Amino acid sequence: GARPGRGGGGGGGVEQTDFFVDFEISASAPGVGGVGADAWRAVFAAAASLAQSSVQVNSVAPSRRRQSAAGGDAAGSVTVGGTLFAKDNGGALDLGARMRNQGPTRIARALESEAGLTGAEVRVLSAQAKSTVVLGPGAPAAAGAGGGGGGV
Repeated sequence: GARPGRGGGGGGGVEQTDFFVDFEISASAPGVGGVGADAWRAVFAAAASLAQSSVQVNSVAPSRRRQSAAGGDAAGSVTVGGTLFAKDNGGALDLGARMRNQGPTRIARALESEAGLTGAEVRVLSAQAKSTVVLGPGAPAAAGAGGGGGGV
């Protein structure tokens, strides 16, 4: 489908600040590997009480977990990364805190309601509130260019 675009408003060289939370979770449940990105978007929207348009799923990958005593990898486990967009800085900080504190419970509940998976074990690996300045149309082309460092 179409990528959720950032920015959009055309007001000359207007700067717009995006506030968001980058997060990564791991989830284990029978059948969780079959949950696609669109379903994950619905899950995160429900868990965070956001519109689906405010949720972006960036990656869904099978987790490589150690064999469990219960018989290997039958349960299935995935790591999912995404972004939740907020209206302002306070909203992003609040979303980040909510993801860290209530995320596991709320995501597990949403996996059941949105994707029909029961008893999911969810861990929030990271949830970081961030902001970035997006230059609107007409901004100087050189702005924002520059070397990216090697860090992660």
